[in-house]
Amino acid sequence: MVYYPFNMVFVNARMKTLTHRVLCLSGIAAALVIAKYVIFFLSERNVLEEFHESQYAQEDKVAISILEKPYGKVLVGSLALILSLTVPCCGFLGAKSNNRSCICCFACCNCCGGCLHILQAILIILIMVGLGGVETYCRQPGSCEGIMNACKYHKSDLYALDTYEGCLDYLVSMFPSAYAGLGIALGLTCLAICFQCASARWGKELYDVLAYEDLCLGSDSDGV
Repeated sequence: MVYYPFNMVFVNARMKTLTHRVLCLSGIAAALVIAKYVIFFLSERNVLEEFHESQYAQEDKVAISILEKPYGKVLVGSLALILSLTVPCCGFLGAKSNNRSCICCFACCNCCGGCLHILQAILIILIMVGLGGVETYCRQPGSCEGIMNACKYHKSDLYALDTYEGCLDYLVSMFPSAYAGLGIALGLTCLAICFQCASARWGKELYDVLAYEDLCLGSDSDGV
């Protein structure tokens, strides 16, 4: 007989291993989500407000009014935090209480998240490949007139941003930083893919094992 925290008793080693993995993955996911939003709350810049201001350009004051208030950032961030914790909580509670519905939600959501992150990784790779051809293509006069809009709000002492060539040279000079940022994003995305695929796989296996209700006995059912 194998004992485990939360007064759970297992009669199958595989059940214990899967439960341990799902609990650990859920705990790590919850910790990462909380850390992300702690950084969001403590940041001096109100990213949401800046985003909406750039999108609406002060045309819709009502749409961004809540984000101009001190509670706006806390309200929106808190709602996002609660929603983000839903999947880790499903995994934790499902593994702890042998709830197949929660485990199913945990596995399916991670499977969908893994697929979306795979698409994100492909998109990042395409962007990195595309950046390589931008300079060559845009060197042709008049081929990328839209890049002047990208330099409209920038300032530089090294490049004449009011000219086509100067703006292009300025943007090209930023490519190494862009590649570094995209590389970091790609690495983090790959880690997310591995994490979510592992969560989906082990969650699915635990879901299947839980079909046999006698494999794991909670404290409420066995009097421990």
